[in-house]
Amino acid sequence: MTDSLTTVQIEHSRHSDEELWSIYRTGNQQALSFIYSRHVKPLYAYGRKFNADGDLVKDCIQDLFSELMQKSATVSETASVKNYLMKSLRRKLLAESQKRVFWPLSADYAFELIPSMEEQMIETQMSQEATSQVRKAVAQLTNRQQEIIYLKFYHDLDNQSIAEVMSLTYPAVCNLISKSLKSIRTILANSLFLLFLLTIDRF
Repeated sequence: MTDSLTTVQIEHSRHSDEELWSIYRTGNQQALSFIYSRHVKPLYAYGRKFNADGDLVKDCIQDLFSELMQKSATVSETASVKNYLMKSLRRKLLAESQKRVFWPLSADYAFELIPSMEEQMIETQMSQEATSQVRKAVAQLTNRQQEIIYLKFYHDLDNQSIAEVMSLTYPAVCNLISKSLKSIRTILANSLFLLFLLTIDRF
């Protein structure tokens, strides 16, 4: 029995996310557990950017996968499991935040990019003064702009995927990315802007 289970685990580990998703939709819970193992850490990191406490993020992730366990027969196929999970978690976190602090989903929700950049700033050996200037520039972006930069450069999502995760139109995503980078470039000198690009490219 153990050998058989190990064989199944090895076979599942060789599948892409989308292949595992198709297997999960047949009622195979182990396929879903592999998806969970692959995505739980990046999902948690993404959830923390909304300034939600860690326990809330963990609860939302658990709720998401518990729901998936119960609806394998009815859940739809997806072109990107990663996008599906991020969008679903985002929706849950915003809904929970609305319940707890009573601000509407359309508001400029909390999202903070800076903590993700700290280690990269250190690795690029930016001076304390340069780091401070970059922090100030990023802080002037709206929370939505910070999220879109995070998805674009940290998760390496293309614009269409970002549109799906954030429930925006494709032109809106292109416009937001352009405005975000333009805003930062306006604030920073050319040399610092290049350092900023180096930092986010190494996320």
